[in-house]
Amino acid sequence: MLRGISLALLILVAALALVITPAAAARTFPETNFTVSNDKFVDYFDHRGGVRVLGYPISREFTFLGTRVQFFQRAVLQVTPDGGVGLLNILDEGLLPYTHINGSTFPGPDPGVIAAAPSPGDPDYGTKAIAFVREYAPDSWQGMKTNFFSAFSSTVRAEDAFPNGGDTGLLPLINLEIWGLPTSKPTQDPSNGNFVYLRFQRGIMQYDNSSGLTQGVLIGDYLKSVITGRNLPGDLAQDARGSKLYLQYNNGMAGGLNRPGDLPGTDMFAAFEQDGVVVPTPAPAAAMPTVAPAPTQAASAAPTMPATIAVTGSPWFVDQVNAALKLLADGASAQYSIVRQYVYRIDESSSPSYDVANRALNIDEATAFPANWRSNQDAQRERLAGLIVHNAIHIEQGVNGQPTTGLDAEVEPRLNQRDVLQKIDTTKNGDLYHYLDDVVQGREGSFTDWNPPRDPSQ
Repeated sequence: MLRGISLALLILVAALALVITPAAAARTFPETNFTVSNDKFVDYFDHRGGVRVLGYPISREFTFLGTRVQFFQRAVLQVTPDGGVGLLNILDEGLLPYTHINGSTFPGPDPGVIAAAPSPGDPDYGTKAIAFVREYAPDSWQGMKTNFFSAFSSTVRAEDAFPNGGDTGLLPLINLEIWGLPTSKPTQDPSNGNFVYLRFQRGIMQYDNSSGLTQGVLIGDYLKSVITGRNLPGDLAQDARGSKLYLQYNNGMAGGLNRPGDLPGTDMFAAFEQDGVVVPTPAPAAAMPTVAPAPTQAASAAPTMPATIAVTGSPWFVDQVNAALKLLADGASAQYSIVRQYVYRIDESSSPSYDVANRALNIDEATAFPANWRSNQDAQRERLAGLIVHNAIHIEQGVNGQPTTGLDAEVEPRLNQRDVLQKIDTTKNGDLYHYLDDVVQGREGSFTDWNPPRDPSQ
């Protein structure tokens, strides 16, 4: 059936298996509270296995690198240049090429496997591609029944693609459209021998020997986490730190982007907000007010503040320390990750709930953040920098599984810029963190702790 099919004809045949229904009804999923409203996306979703294959929608439709897309848990649908629908190669360089995700170690692309793959220009590409999948996605591997080829072959079923009947001989090509070709050999997780992974062009299969289950990894969820910072595993955050997608999402900025120059042709504004959430359009950036510096004696002038400093810790902590330093250095706006909410039990012990988001902070802000902090109206950039690092300490302790220190009462450090500068040593990592940790626990006498009223709802 597949013999003699060229790449162009292969794509055409697979596309013909999907008959677009005009004005397909929008589909809302209460499980994630997102709606699929694009007619073409709805029809593709319905004819490609729906939730079982693609997962639930996890974004609104938006423009990404000049293309209309919508994120799902296991895939990203895109409108192709010819007006059809295809899948984004999520694992490509520049998107989600990483191998360390949420404690799992996935195989990277294997050059030997990639070199052995059939050429798309081969007139027998269809036949050779399926044979290649059968060879590199075995159902048995090292005594384990991994079922990789069986899982590949049963991804989209006849009742999915052809609910009214059709040529079931096209199913291998349709499943090739979903997964692409294998790009690795089966690989055991070095930390858990029960897990065996197989990397494809557009997904990762995971076999669990303890349950016998073979399924796709939720790579769409992880790509969303890299972009938004929400539910972002620490190991993935470390790997993705240099990515142009890393922590881009910020509805306080035009286009919903922290660094729009890195993602031309992209508008993410409100892209990851659930149905019914109304996000105010960001106002144009106002000119920063002129702040007259307090008179100081030349002999006691503060040393030059570095814009960044080498610090150790989680990505959130490093981001916040450097944002604080930027505020102290030049008073400019700074982007940083901040914890949104703390939950406290009546017995005064803390049970922090971490919801990391991006936020811009200007030196003229009059109130602290989050809402359960109370602030005087005389906010100075030194104090605001302290609030950032105060939050950083919370987050650092949380991600390390440590109990919070003396921060349960939400003390507000009153920072003296000179004291902070004197404690910064760029040759030793982490001095600023340890210093402020001492400060908020009362081990330094140059700061005043202020206990705001407790809001029991926070």
